[in-house]
Amino acid sequence: MKPYPYSKPTPTLNWLKPCATLFLFAFTIFVSAAAISASGEAATKNKVLYIGRFDHTIPNQTRFTWPNSAIAFRFEGTQASIAIASPNKMRFQVNVDGKIKDLFVKAGEHQYTLANTQ
Repeated sequence: MKPYPYSKPTPTLNWLKPCATLFLFAFTIFVSAAAISASGEAATKNKVLYIGRFDHTIPNQTRFTWPNSAIAFRFEGTQASIAIASPNKMRFQVNVDGKIKDLFVKAGEHQYTLANTQ
């Protein structure tokens, strides 16, 4: 019997491993997010890798509602954070240098620390 065709493991993004990396995986959500760089300035869309289907029609916002969407970016420094606006409580998976943890967000707009080495 052949295995289900979608049971293959997801390929590893080896090209991101040399630097500190962060992935934010979304599960069926409606959220707008902006990554904040180590200098405290908002990261531009050119510096963020969006994996999946994203809506960029509103300036300075990125929206997505599809499962298995992901946001990836590199950063140097001691902290990375993100602003998330969500209509409901949600759970994200955050992967920093291969260490996965859950990020539970509240309804409304809030700032969340994704990585902190201080």
